[in-house]
Amino acid sequence: MSENYGEYTPSVIKPSPEAPTQADETNNNCDLRDSVVDYWKQLFKAPTEFFNACLSSFSFWEDPVKAEMEIFFFLCAAAKETQKLPGGINNPNAPFNATGMSVRSALQQLERDGGTFDPILTKNYMLCRYDEESNTSNLEISLTYKGLILKAKENFLIKDMSVSLVCSNDIFEWKNSKETPKHGYSPFANLADRGTLLGGYAVTIFNDGQYHVTYVDATVIKNVLNLCKEQSIISTWEEKMIKRTIIRQAETECLALFKTNDNVVKNPQRLKKQENVYPTIKPFMNFLHIKQNKSEIVKATCYAMTFFENRKDMMIEAEAALNIIKKQSDASAYEGYALALAEPYSIAQGMISLARNKLSLIASKKEVAIIPRMNKGSLHACFDVMYRGLRTLAEKSSFTPEISFIDVHIVYENDQFTSFGRYKKPVHEFDPSKQEERGAVIGGFVTIDKGHSITVFVSKETIDKVSNCAKSKAVQQNWSEKYISKTIIRQSYFDWM
Repeated sequence: MSENYGEYTPSVIKPSPEAPTQADETNNNCDLRDSVVDYWKQLFKAPTEFFNACLSSFSFWEDPVKAEMEIFFFLCAAAKETQKLPGGINNPNAPFNATGMSVRSALQQLERDGGTFDPILTKNYMLCRYDEESNTSNLEISLTYKGLILKAKENFLIKDMSVSLVCSNDIFEWKNSKETPKHGYSPFANLADRGTLLGGYAVTIFNDGQYHVTYVDATVIKNVLNLCKEQSIISTWEEKMIKRTIIRQAETECLALFKTNDNVVKNPQRLKKQENVYPTIKPFMNFLHIKQNKSEIVKATCYAMTFFENRKDMMIEAEAALNIIKKQSDASAYEGYALALAEPYSIAQGMISLARNKLSLIASKKEVAIIPRMNKGSLHACFDVMYRGLRTLAEKSSFTPEISFIDVHIVYENDQFTSFGRYKKPVHEFDPSKQEERGAVIGGFVTIDKGHSITVFVSKETIDKVSNCAKSKAVQQNWSEKYISKTIIRQSYFDWM
């Protein structure tokens, strides 16, 4: 790899009789060139056992380029999780301290689930726990509850799936396993305000229109969660973990739900990488005057460029990213939060995700913005997908009907609001000329139409929890309503697919 601002050409070597793999060109453990392996080592500074376990896991994926992409996303997530913990790499629960065996097992599960740590469409979470008895740290990777649902949709096994919790203050009447229960409650109420948790149910709609309802009692939920190793995650995202437990229990009733659909025609075409990428942006470099870390930023950008399908998009998006980083870093308002100071791997991660999801940084498209966020003293470049980008993602999904309508609402306490469940648009009326009389925000909802109507509700409790995770409060304070709308959309967009 040249020090000349990322002038290098990493690519996957494909062995063939005409072009055999040379020991001095590729790493013995995977299909990566040594230049890429060395670059990864510079970026992540992971322990040797962890890093070698990642390299040895390439064979789990049939497509070597997809393997490189998924393992790179995983390394980014593991690095971020390690930085986040008290003591960082010195914390025994840090993912970077996991045994090589557990890393391989976790990555094998990631491939088997069709999962990803792609920051734009994350389906998984990781958990590393230190075991005192064996004196080892072990890593596990699991699908989130939305990831479980999305997996079934991707395999064309279901049309839709929803999960609801039942509390003592709700109106609830069970019918049977083929009919949706009668269930009345405010979709915006805090879970604690709805009384004691009695249980929950998952409603699965199969492609032939048949329903299956799985009810799980609160005692079962509690027992399952008590056995979980993810207690820290449960304490923060209790409702989401309860829903995940209900979906897992539904698996035992609908065994086919989470199996691979053999009737799905999968595209055998393998991904390809671009080579010799730097010359395409070399003319632009004459005008790029980044005061700090220019070499590291351009190297990260060049590495990400190799994942784009065509060279024109590759060049345009690379220049757009570098331009955004330069402008933001020059602005005095971002002192200490300059994107030029961000972890280089976070820039590469975001750009690779753009390439994979076919989204754009071009200002006129308004699909993605790059936001600096601090993670325990380490600055990251976060590629935030905006409303238009989320809609583009949903419209490009090959496993969902085309979306013809999306409607986003913020609901205030004095509005007239009546909900009718997930599959019918609610009644929401208010006088826009009397905004000050609407009171406080209590939640919001998104209604979409993709051949059938789906409404997704987001409570104020969830909005606040997401807001509290944000490192910067500037957008929340200056554009409160827009920030709430974005949060509502972000929390619901998995349901668009």
